Amino acid sequence: MNCEARAVSRFSPLQAFEAAQPPYRDLARFLVDRAGRRIHRHESGIFVIETDLDEAARQLVEASRIDALAYDAALWMAAECIRYGKKVPEPLREWAFFAITGRTERPKMKGRYPYALAWRDAEIVELVREVSRIFNLPVTASGDGGGESACAAVAEALRLMRLQPDSYQQIRRIWKNRNNPRSMPKWAR
Repeated sequence: MNCEARAVSRFSPLQAFEAAQPPYRDLARFLVDRAGRRIHRHESGIFVIETDLDEAARQLVEASRIDALAYDAALWMAAECIRYGKKVPEPLREWAFFAITGRTERPKMKGRYPYALAWRDAEIVELVREVSRIFNLPVTASGDGGGESACAAVAEALRLMRLQPDSYQQIRRIWKNRNNPRSMPKWAR
């Protein structure tokens, strides 16, 4: 039996653009869901996803020293445990106390968070691919103007929707870099 699996973004296309804008709340929640996750394959061929909350908390606390998004994700995890009356994982307890009382500072972020752009860029690549296929347009065109191309059409559509990026050059750059995805931080894989 032949099976095909396609990685599906957790975000809808518009949410992927929203996630690329600070303060990255949706991305922090997504990374909480990913931390501590293990995938096991049973002999029957069934894949089971398990989450080890202690391991997730340990990964987030460790990464929170230098990663602002990991800091936000660790706070989110502690808040969810408290909200739903769950036991706060041991590795997170002391860290959460110091974070909530202000004794541990959130690391500074320089510029945009690169992982947020990965989902947005994946949606743009998919849009370019579909526009090219449906309208039988070349993906790119010669010259900087974009001419009649899928990248130019997507750029114009994003401009009309007031979403960034909205220039042919930026969409073309994203298309050219489609096979070099931004890697997720080690703790979020």
